[in-house]
Parts: sequence; C-alpha cells; structure tokens
Amino acid sequence: MEDDLLAAWAAQDPNDRESSMRLEDPEIVRLIETCMRQLQTAAEIQACQQGTPACVQQFDGTQLPLLASIKFDGTVVIKWPRSFCDDMAIMRSVLQNAGGRRPARRPLKRQQWHQLLQPPAVSWRDFERQLAQLVEQLVLSVRAEHGRKVASKSEEQGSADESTQIPGAARAAKRARQRERRRLGKAAAAGNMPSTLDNGSGAGAPATIEV
Repeated sequence: MEDDLLAAWAAQDPNDRESSMRLEDPEIVRLIETCMRQLQTAAEIQACQQGTPACVQQFDGTQLPLLASIKFDGTVVIKWPRSFCDDMAIMRSVLQNAGGRRPARRPLKRQQWHQLLQPPAVSWRDFERQLAQLVEQLVLSVRAEHGRKVASKSEEQGSADESTQIPGAARAAKRARQRERRRLGKAAAAGNMPSTLDNGSGAGAPATIEV
C-alpha cells in the first residue's frame, strides 16, 4: 500500500507536494499545539523530579521525523519543509508508522481528521504516530486528486479522438464516391455502361435504349 501512495506522491510537482503538506484546520492546529505543550510540560516535570536541568526538547530526525521538522506558520498553519516532502525514504517511514497493524488505509473526510488526535498522546512516540496518520490522510487526498486528474485527461483525450475520427470517416466516404464516379465515367467513355443505373436507392432501374 505504501508503494501506491508513494508513487502518487512522487508523481506530483515538487511545489504541489510542498503546498499539500499543510494542516490548516484550526481545531487540528489547536490540538497539536496543546498536546505538544502538555508533553513538554511532562518532560520538564520529569527532569525536575530527577534533578536534571530542563532543556528545550530536541527530536531525533531518524526516530521522530515529523516532530523534528514540523513548522508553525503563525497560529493557523502547520507545515513541513520541501526537503521533507521530497524525501521518499522519510515518507515511506512515515506511512509505515501511520499504518501500524491496520489491514487497509481508509481516507477520512477532512472534518474527521481531528479525531486522529484523540485521545491525546501520552508520549512523543505516540504523538509522532498521530501526526503520521494525519500526513497519511494528506497523501491519500493527493492520490485521489491525482486519480481525478488522470481520469479527466483520459476522458478529454477520448473525446478528442472521437472528434477526429468523424471527419476522417466523412472524408473516406467522399473519396469512395469520387472513385465510383470516375469508374462510371470511364465505363461510359468506353461504351461499357451497365444495363442498369443506380437510382440512389440501391435498386437498379432498366436502362432505356433509343432506336
């Protein structure tokens, strides 16, 4: 399944990939920010209990690639850089993480995407998986749009082929009529006209002979 999604993703223009890798739903952005604050607070409390100084959370890009490269564009947009979007190895890892043990991937309506962040994650690894499932929905929507474009292009090509075939058939019929007229003209000149003439209905009419 990852192969199908990756193929559709790789087929996109790099600019389209980057613009597609965005989360703009206010509720999703709010839930992500809230969860990150809660996990950061929990990490600070744990550090305090252990007597170690609290520090800014750093994420391992090999283990938590989405968290390591996440970007907040103001307070309404979450996105990832082009270098992330164009790295098919990372995207494969993200999709595999999103899949888990599920037998199949099912696209959700955008109004339902926030449900993937419920219940709130209790660890950074769990939160990474939730983000991966959101990215999976982004890629699924890109694949669906790609499929619609391909189908529309095929339909337009079929219509174009049909429109070119109709004049071609008309020209062929015209050339056949011209060849038939030339044949009859040559036969008349040679005195070999048939005894019946075609009256246009497919039935022959007796030829009249003057004495």
